[in-house]
Amino acid sequence: MIQEVLPGIDAQDTSVLDVGCGTGYQTALLREAGFSQVTGVEIKPHLAQRARQLLEDTPGVRIITGDAKKLPARKKFDAIVVGAQTNSIGDVDNLKRRLKIGGKMMIPIGLKARGLSDAEVKAIRFFQGPYSSAKLMLITRVGPNKFTQEDKGTVGFVDLV
Repeated sequence: MIQEVLPGIDAQDTSVLDVGCGTGYQTALLREAGFSQVTGVEIKPHLAQRARQLLEDTPGVRIITGDAKKLPARKKFDAIVVGAQTNSIGDVDNLKRRLKIGGKMMIPIGLKARGLSDAEVKAIRFFQGPYSSAKLMLITRVGPNKFTQEDKGTVGFVDLV
């Protein structure tokens, strides 16, 4: 996912939001890739605490325990990577608004967020398993209220909590 967001973004003097950062592995990779400010957000306190411990000596990294949907709206990022599939189009819209113009977001969009009914989702998951059929989308903010999106293929992720 990181390689998909990197092209076209100058890593120096950039800010990245890592949604669902878990214990901070991808957060560390983003910082190592040269992004100057990386903010990891994890809703599960024990995972966020572990990420803080592992990355405490890494400059430019901040770990927040909480829900990414509740971050201050005024904070904008050059890039956003989401480490779980969202099943709410509202989550996608909320995160899109946190991109700076020219910013990019890589997000797995689950079946429900693509408009499928609960019965359809249940049937697909019965045959394909619980972590299948998310569409990995690259969303770019090209204007104040204008976004483009590119389908990067089907992937399997856990649900965003």
